[in-house]
Amino acid sequence: MTQGSDRARPDTESQGLATVLRPSGNFIRYTGFGTIPSNVRNRGWNHVGDPGSRRGFYIEPYQSDTIRQVTSLGSLPQVSSCSGNFETEGIDYDTRDGTLRVVMISPGVCAAFDSKTWRFKHR
Repeated sequence: MTQGSDRARPDTESQGLATVLRPSGNFIRYTGFGTIPSNVRNRGWNHVGDPGSRRGFYIEPYQSDTIRQVTSLGSLPQVSSCSGNFETEGIDYDTRDGTLRVVMISPGVCAAFDSKTWRFKHR
């Protein structure tokens, strides 16, 4: 069941996300091209794979130009002012409340202003 969506900023929220659980507080960490440190980006690492967290630690797996497609989620909302192919990026499942989050990058120039992070819960 769709729970809603939030705008995904292309520079900092377009490549992945992870729910980080810590005793001091929980948060969702988004990644994008703009979150890669320049010294890492200058060595050719230009994509944050699917980040994750375990026991309060956050992990970013850097890649060079790896493209993957998610095919096992079924139909995902594709809402944009532009037509064309959407790109599915980060996927995160929050075990606390059963929320699945998926970043959908809009086609073409619309990626800059109407990409979204969709939230789902099992019925």
